[in-house]
Amino acid sequence: MSKKKLSIIAIVVVAVLGVGAISVSAMSTSHHAKTSKKVSTKKASVRSSSSVSASQSSTAQSSTSAASTSSAKPAGVTATAPASGTQLVSANPFVYGQPGMCLGYVDSAFAVTSHGGTLSASATAAAGRAEAAGGMHHDTNFPQGKMVPVFWNLTSKDDGVNYGHVAIWDGNGGFYWEGNHSSTPNHLSWDQINDTMNGKTEINGEKVTDSFTGASYIGWSDNLEGVQILAK
Repeated sequence: MSKKKLSIIAIVVVAVLGVGAISVSAMSTSHHAKTSKKVSTKKASVRSSSSVSASQSSTAQSSTSAASTSSAKPAGVTATAPASGTQLVSANPFVYGQPGMCLGYVDSAFAVTSHGGTLSASATAAAGRAEAAGGMHHDTNFPQGKMVPVFWNLTSKDDGVNYGHVAIWDGNGGFYWEGNHSSTPNHLSWDQINDTMNGKTEINGEKVTDSFTGASYIGWSDNLEGVQILAK
């Protein structure tokens, strides 16, 4: 191969690596927190990239797996529990959402960094932090009239890591899930969100079960990324 061709290849490789490094930094708040091994637009809709390692996410997974249920839809759902606690931090669900970037969407909706919070690398890691802070509720008595983050386990078929998922309980029977490259989020009922988790319906153009498995409910939290969302 000529020196000229080798030079061209070297330039392309450096450019690609540079772009990749910027993308990784920009997407560090994703819920799947991995580098996608596939390049199709469809697969990218439920994946995201970040610098978190599989071992870090596995540690976060172990902190929540004991509290998870065996299916995405737990028994005894109560979505009209009395209001509990004062809403200390309100959410704006109409912020930009990118498919697969659920934690980034939820963190932005609650403006956690503006309230002194620090960003986690995956939804499962954020759930583990909420657990450690005593903020996780493993029931489905979602607080009426209050907006809180809700967490699920969700394991990648590619690498077997539980990156998890997080959505926003709207306070009145529904859940906000990040939008499709827009500030208009998906708004799902409890039954719809569980059908989505179990692959019965598509979300943002793809079935969750095409790329992920082991969907199971973790709980809702009054604390997100170190920020108290509801008063105790």
